[in-house]
Amino acid sequence: MFTTENPFKLGLTGLGIGQSIGIPAINLVPEIQLVAIHGRRTSVVDSLSNTLNVKGYSDFSTMVHDNDIDGIWIATPPEPRSKMMHACIENGKHLFLEKPLSTSVNNMTELIQLASKQNLYSALDFEYRKVPLFIKAHELIHSGLIGSPTSINIKWIMGNRSDPNSSWSWYNSTELGGGIINAIASHHIDLLLWYFGDIASVSTTARTLIKERIDDSTKSFRECNSPETAFLSIEFINDAIGNIIVSGVTKHGPTQSIEIYGDQGRIFLHSDNPKDAIRGFKLDAIGRGGFNLTMEAPYDAIDSSQTNGMVLPISLLLRDWVNSINIQKPCSPTLLDGFKVQKILDAAHMSWLHGQKISI
Repeated sequence: MFTTENPFKLGLTGLGIGQSIGIPAINLVPEIQLVAIHGRRTSVVDSLSNTLNVKGYSDFSTMVHDNDIDGIWIATPPEPRSKMMHACIENGKHLFLEKPLSTSVNNMTELIQLASKQNLYSALDFEYRKVPLFIKAHELIHSGLIGSPTSINIKWIMGNRSDPNSSWSWYNSTELGGGIINAIASHHIDLLLWYFGDIASVSTTARTLIKERIDDSTKSFRECNSPETAFLSIEFINDAIGNIIVSGVTKHGPTQSIEIYGDQGRIFLHSDNPKDAIRGFKLDAIGRGGFNLTMEAPYDAIDSSQTNGMVLPISLLLRDWVNSINIQKPCSPTLLDGFKVQKILDAAHMSWLHGQKISI
């Protein structure tokens, strides 16, 4: 049993979001103790491990064999994740995973079965599931307030990658798992599955607007081929329809909105906060019997003290994960949820490349 006095010993690989968001989230969970970090650059690993007073690894295979580690948070770019997952499972490590799970659904069924066979528990960083107003919308949908779901429309319009002078990174490579579909629409796909159920098909239109960026390692221009703006058209098993519009290169957009419709009402979630993907949402709902509700997101002192709104919901996912290990029951979202999202991401990319609707 993992407790404050006997904490779960966690290793963290991937020091981008791992450092900016992961470590602050871990610090909010007293049942977890960060004991090791892994990164590609030895100088960064050495400096951060000394600051945190934890073990530092520049070789992942060495960290995954560390018997002092109970589980690993994989926060790397998508391309190496499936191999890392396999190594963790083979070495008896529980998993906390960034999304998407990998660059394709290949071998995911095998990994899910292997993790189950070894009694290992996993959780995924779909933090919308821990945002108060998103939870309230889920409750209203499943209470029957808006009747049978008919459609859902999501917009996420930002300009965070609109500067053509920003350096090339893995995000600009489809082969490495980059692009706005994997990075942002993956969250929305999980939300669609959570709200409306299984998806039957997807059709994608996408564009790469900034064709090349400077690679700092070579000081030369490098091709960008991952989508920066995308439109996903969704058909659900229950005959509802939906769409996701995402852009990271559009300035002065409406930021974020989620419109949810049923045959008896509707729910609107909307935010005008361009600096935070979580904070700033409001909810308006109208439904059966003249029901009318307007809410703003509740924030407590712990959340207000964080520089990024994702920290608190991720900490809640981490706490659920450790509790699931304690009681030996899966917590949501599971590896299977991640598998479902990955299948739809694969189909979305295939649709974009071939210009046709893809059945799931």
